[in-house]
Amino acid sequence: MKKLNIIITLIALVFLYVIYVKCKENSENHIPAISDDYKIQAISTILKDTLHLNILPTGKMLVSNYSLLPPPSLKYYDSIENDFKEQQNFIEFVSDILDVDDTLYIKKQILSNRKLDLNQLSEYGYEILDVKKYLRDNVSLDSIDRIVDKYNKDNNLEIADYIIVSKPLFNKNKNLLYLRISNLNQGISGIFSMQKGHWKLIREVENWTE
Repeated sequence: MKKLNIIITLIALVFLYVIYVKCKENSENHIPAISDDYKIQAISTILKDTLHLNILPTGKMLVSNYSLLPPPSLKYYDSIENDFKEQQNFIEFVSDILDVDDTLYIKKQILSNRKLDLNQLSEYGYEILDVKKYLRDNVSLDSIDRIVDKYNKDNNLEIADYIIVSKPLFNKNKNLLYLRISNLNQGISGIFSMQKGHWKLIREVENWTE
């Protein structure tokens, strides 16, 4: 009888251990939901902030609904560690700069971002340049530039191009995000931190000029 009790106890301990491991795995694999509204609002807040960031030269500037951005450089200067770093792939690169020790979390965000519609920025007062439609209709980039140039002249604007933004990627607390912004001639990619209700650029990861 005593031997039977020992066996039952051991089985119970093994069972509890299996449950513990499964619960831990589920907890580690849980991906906090980031709504499309939160992503769009974050982009809008960054573009509109003329006090802390001042990214847009004018509030009437067109925003592309398609991210026509050059491939990011996976080699970057880490201003925190005062050294250059390089990653093998984009997912590890973003995980590193956002300090997220979970590449699956970043990968799932990238997949989720495929359905993120940048046209939703129009709800925040931006005029959208339908680059997606132009590309589907085989309109060349030069022709798109001429369309934008005409728009700016018709609206008495001196800016001859338009803003392109990437789809944001966040850390798990959603208080850090990685975003790339370009106006065709030049661009930056950086880490933005939510501080006192504002997104602040805390690290410029990359910049480019064409």
